[in-house]
Order: sequence, then C-alpha cells, then structure tokens
Amino acid sequence: MSDSKTNSTSQLGCGTLIIIALIVTFFSGGRDSKELRKSVNELNAKVDRLERKIDGLSKMAAPQAPAAPNEKPRP
Repeated sequence: MSDSKTNSTSQLGCGTLIIIALIVTFFSGGRDSKELRKSVNELNAKVDRLERKIDGLSKMAAPQAPAAPNEKPRP
C-alpha cells in the first residue's frame, strides 16, 4: 500500500513541475526573443553600413601606385 502512495505522489509532483515549466516557457520566451531578434537585425544593419563606409574610406586613403617610368633600353 505504501508503494502506491509513493508512486502517485511522485507522478503528481512530476506533472506539476511539467505544468509549471510550460507556463514559465509560455509567458517568458515569446516577447523577449522577438525583441532580441529585432535588436540583432538592427545591429547587423549598422555593421553592414559601417563596413561599407570603412571600405570606401580605405579606397580613398590608399596611396596610388606610381606609374612605372619609361626606361629606355641600353644599346
């Protein structure tokens, strides 16, 4: 008899923990992950813009290679 009480109590405890976990997941995960995704997308866009600006500035600041002087062949 004592075994049946122990088993039913532990099953009730596991079920309760599962329900609590589902409730916590339902109420905590949705909104935060959407805001996090939005922030990550905004940061990616800013990084892309900065990379394009850096590429443009590095092309403008790069020294131009001097043209090779015309050398006359020796006789």
